Amino acid sequence: SGSRDKSLKIWSVNQGKPLGSIAAHDKDINCVISNEKSTLLATASQDKNIKLWPLSEINTFSNKSLNFIQQEEIILRGHRRGVWQLAFHPHRALLISASSDKTIKFWHVKRGICISTLDGHESAVLTVLFFSSEQNNQQAIISGGADGILKVWPLADTPTLVTNKDVVSLNAHNETRVWALCTTNDGICSTGADGRIVRFRDATQEYLLQAKKVKDEEIQQEQELRDALRSKDWQKALTDALDLDRPYTAFQILQRASTHSIDQVIQNWPITKAQRLLKFIREWNTDATKAFVAHLALAALIHKFGHADLFANDYALSQAIDAYTRRHIKRIESLHRATYLIDHALGSMQRTSPLHKKKKVLLENNLPTEYPDDLDITFEHDLEDNADDDGFHSFQSSSSDDDDDGSSSSPSAPQQEEKVEKRKKKKQRT
Repeated sequence: SGSRDKSLKIWSVNQGKPLGSIAAHDKDINCVISNEKSTLLATASQDKNIKLWPLSEINTFSNKSLNFIQQEEIILRGHRRGVWQLAFHPHRALLISASSDKTIKFWHVKRGICISTLDGHESAVLTVLFFSSEQNNQQAIISGGADGILKVWPLADTPTLVTNKDVVSLNAHNETRVWALCTTNDGICSTGADGRIVRFRDATQEYLLQAKKVKDEEIQQEQELRDALRSKDWQKALTDALDLDRPYTAFQILQRASTHSIDQVIQNWPITKAQRLLKFIREWNTDATKAFVAHLALAALIHKFGHADLFANDYALSQAIDAYTRRHIKRIESLHRATYLIDHALGSMQRTSPLHKKKKVLLENNLPTEYPDDLDITFEHDLEDNADDDGFHSFQSSSSDDDDDGSSSSPSAPQQEEKVEKRKKKKQRT
């Protein structure tokens, strides 16, 4: 036995007296256990240490001496806080410990070193034990914490022993401390600060059979989904995608189908299946690249079932879809307004281009043009001067500063055609 008096005692059951005592730790002793062969004691204390005490034969115990200790103890150090519980592995030279530092440690008994640490509890670990399932010969570690949570850690054949990905958590004692665990023929029992004893039955075999059945059904349904996609049976494909919880596959199906096909796909649907599709639509509607397909599907569902029935039991879902839809409408309106500026800029560039000015002058003077006839020509604004930006002068009448009598002269038609021809050849060379 161990006590708050820091001593370790061995008692005679028949005499009711201690056979020996020793000052074992510097603080309270929380746990004392022995291995299967009763050749080794292990003690855990609030001083953060674990001590291993090799034992001599029982017949050498004496109430006058301390010769039950065969040799000096082995000290296991590694926990950052007090150690609450210990357990020996039934078939290996291993010891596990539970501590207030929220960890469980594996110790190699012969070498006296820590070989693995389990870090999964969110509060102090108060109790721990090894559990062997008689149904499937599987072993596990069961641990209980100060938050009332039990954890099941499956054991593997590897040196690290535990597969963390398969850890199961059980809320057994309403967030109160779990003080003790024990095994039964088909499970475990736990006791806690809530004053209850909770019994857990080992249902591993049933769970494995159910998991295998679900996996087989999923494989079968995936094959049916591929067959439906290959044959373009959109109704069957979309139903399988919903059952398999594949939102991206469902999006691709609706993307391939036209608006009329969507109406046909949901023609024989119950409203429960339509409400499942609404959850996919909410997810698609958050992405601008998928919003169009989302609204096509949403419009088809509302047309068939009506808004009131469709969102009768999920007002929050309606609000979520509505919020993102309003964002898409604002974005589309903003893009539409931006096109006005683009149209104005393109029109202004066309009216102020040299090509536009040249043709305008030629048309005003009834001269042939070498430019395309489908060029958009407007005469809303007069040219500010008779010269183009590239040096081409319009063929309008001009005054001569050297003419004393103020008379004006215009070039003849052949001269104008000659100049146009020269300009054309110069442009071709350029």
